[in-house]
Amino acid sequence: MAPEALYFVQIFMDLYFLPIITAVFALLAVVLTFYVKKKVNALPDVRPGNYTFGSGKKRIVCIGDSITQGTRSFNYVQHLSTKPHNRDFDFINAGLGNDLAWNVLQRLDPIIKLQPDFITILVGSYEIDAFLSKKNEKRYKKSNNLPYTPSPDWFRENLGFIIQRLQAETTAHLALISPPMVGEDLEEESNHWSAEYSAITKKVADEYGISYLPLNERERELLQSLNHISTCSYKKGSRLFRRTAFKRYVLGKSWDDISQKNGFLLTPDLLHKNSKGGKIIVHLIERFLSRVEDNVEVLETKA
Repeated sequence: MAPEALYFVQIFMDLYFLPIITAVFALLAVVLTFYVKKKVNALPDVRPGNYTFGSGKKRIVCIGDSITQGTRSFNYVQHLSTKPHNRDFDFINAGLGNDLAWNVLQRLDPIIKLQPDFITILVGSYEIDAFLSKKNEKRYKKSNNLPYTPSPDWFRENLGFIIQRLQAETTAHLALISPPMVGEDLEEESNHWSAEYSAITKKVADEYGISYLPLNERERELLQSLNHISTCSYKKGSRLFRRTAFKRYVLGKSWDDISQKNGFLLTPDLLHKNSKGGKIIVHLIERFLSRVEDNVEVLETKA
């Protein structure tokens, strides 16, 4: 073909085909974005709003944010429910993405209506994230309709209100779980605050005489014992959230595969949990249930 003919063919391609190809890719990006958001925002199968009474099993409600909801993270609530030795329990997932303690306080009614036998509460990760920058603070105030600026004192106050109401309106055995590490760098500012928020959580648990499950402390111990060196700071890694969700729901990668590729030990994206991180939560909750059940048996025997 003559050079002049090739030139006109190229012009034709540029004028007609490239815009079509660009439009197709743009449409595909919109569809995939919608799909990933739908998967990430999917509500748990067994949650306070759709739980069916009548199984005769003891009810355990796990309250929390996206780490508990389990769509951006290893689903520790679902994992608990599939273990054979937990067959006498119904695990009800009351996790909701991006929730702070104040948001949890606003949605206790359907949880109380269940009259659970046990309740675990895992919040604080988003308080820490909000506290790290003014930009984050403004974003959470707007997206979560917060009446006040997130702070350690407000976190303590809301945790206290949650416990007060649950103790007043249920007979459930309660456990507060310390917020997990935010990133895997022990010296990073985010983990100074994760330790601070964990200390607050423990103080609230002690004040109200309920169980405290040391998730943050167990994660630190594990990272220290393995001499783990973080490959990425939390602030630099915050952009991983969307990439991780895309890899999980579009490319079909597991949370563990994503973690390994990123060089992380307990998390795929520096906030949520892979199976190793999630199973630490599972172990803590199972020990809590076992301790309470053993104490009840002892009391019944003495009676």
